[in-house]
Amino acid sequence: MANLRPTRMLSKTPVPTLSSYNTEVDSRLHKLLFPRPCVLHQAPKFVPLMHPELYYRDLEARGLDSSRMRRLHEENPREPDAEVVQKQKLPIPEFADHIRVELEVKKTKVRVKLHSKMAELYEKYKKGKKPDLAERVVACKDFGYPDEILKSMIVKHEKRLERKKELEEFLFNIFGEVSDKKPAKEKKKTIYQILKIKRFAFVKPDEPEEEPNEDSEVPGDEDDFNLIA
Repeated sequence: MANLRPTRMLSKTPVPTLSSYNTEVDSRLHKLLFPRPCVLHQAPKFVPLMHPELYYRDLEARGLDSSRMRRLHEENPREPDAEVVQKQKLPIPEFADHIRVELEVKKTKVRVKLHSKMAELYEKYKKGKKPDLAERVVACKDFGYPDEILKSMIVKHEKRLERKKELEEFLFNIFGEVSDKKPAKEKKKTIYQILKIKRFAFVKPDEPEEEPNEDSEVPGDEDDFNLIA
């Protein structure tokens, strides 16, 4: 008998594409097709040591060669250290509430002068208020500050006044008008006010009347007894 079964149609196999490969294969092909540019990193510059002689001594004590480090230090000498500028010490007392004493000797007389304007200024404005420029300059002059510092105080104050209008406009554009009055404190509501419940008035009970004792004397009994007798 002839085979009457229909022949099975074979499906066409799809053509493989680059996207059908595994992700690992894709990454390898991508690296081959688009290699990264080679960037050469420069070695860091040699920084000489502060005390190379001690380093040479430690290397030689451990049996290591110090010729390479000596050559590097000779090729890259250490720059001289910057001079340390010492802060100028002013001829003024250590604390602001101190009183400066000045002695003046004249042949057989010794004149003592006390400079207490800085201490008076400290006592007057120690609660956080800022004194005026004139008071500060006079007090600093009396305290022993040089004229250079006094001039810089005046210049800084003038620059601060010039920038004051700009700062006020800048703050006004951000915060608007700001009142100096302190906001009133809000009273905390009680539970009755929150729940809108009326308070009940508590009535105190009447105190019981004290009954007179038999032994206690009643006023007027003795008088009546005397009259009857």
